[in-house]
Amino acid sequence: MTRKDFTVPSLISDDARHYFETNFSRRVRDTMQVPEPDDIDGWEKRNSIECDEQERRIVDLIERYAPILVEAEINGVPVLEILPKNWADKDKVIIHIHGGGFVGGTSRSALMCSLPVATESGLRMISIDYIRAPRARYEEITEQTYSVVAGLLKQGYSRRNIAVLGESAGGGLAVATALKVRDRGHGLLAAAVVWSPWVDLTCVGDSYITIADQEPFYQRDVFLANAALAYAPQAEHFHPYASPVYADYSPGFPPTLIQAGSREILLSDSIRFYQALDLAGQSVKLDLYDGMWHVFQFFPVEGQEATLARAKTSKFIHEHLNRG
Repeated sequence: MTRKDFTVPSLISDDARHYFETNFSRRVRDTMQVPEPDDIDGWEKRNSIECDEQERRIVDLIERYAPILVEAEINGVPVLEILPKNWADKDKVIIHIHGGGFVGGTSRSALMCSLPVATESGLRMISIDYIRAPRARYEEITEQTYSVVAGLLKQGYSRRNIAVLGESAGGGLAVATALKVRDRGHGLLAAAVVWSPWVDLTCVGDSYITIADQEPFYQRDVFLANAALAYAPQAEHFHPYASPVYADYSPGFPPTLIQAGSREILLSDSIRFYQALDLAGQSVKLDLYDGMWHVFQFFPVEGQEATLARAKTSKFIHEHLNRG
């Protein structure tokens, strides 16, 4: 007997409903093929195919928003500089760290996330093209993302005028980066915003079980398990830079906005990360969206829920940058 497809969330907007019905399929999810954790060529080939499939949407987005895009390096790390048409606050910057399970994505493919936020906030954005796993592991990757922050500080940016934004695995990297900045004596960045962050490589939260059947993207024992091992050895999955939910936040952390949907198995990561910050007395807001999926903020980019979430993201960043 063929299993029924996913149940469409009942309270989402009409455009979100249309996107869900036309883009999510249990058959596609359940037949996903992923490389072994240490298969560098396999992961690179998979990423290349996915980026090629997204290119038309990226081109359309660039035509729509008309930013200035500059490929550059900061402290030897490749970055994509995004300057929106309405760029005004030249002493403020958002560092963006793309998702893709640590094994995929590029700063260009992530323009679906970064470009709308840059435009809507009117802020310069630096999107980091870190070396993907398994070509690099978490130690080297977080060192790269930290180095970009250190480079901006060296250029004269105040830490109070630097925010960090990351989605999915990039959310985990954003948290780890802010921790490294703190731990190396630079103080706290102005703000952190993470969308559907993957902050626990062990994938032990309740939502990995309770939402597994209706999660439209991932299965824990297929993509997530292999990607986690590509990023960090099993014995190091509790390291705070690999799985930031286990970090000590009592010394301080930037004011943080966490956004997630109720239809994603990573929901527990957002809840547990919120609890870790809240119990440590840090400033944190958990902003959840009923029926929405993983990184809905740009899937679809014009959706009502996505537009609302990004508006809250821009407002949060401006509120905290302007305190500098």
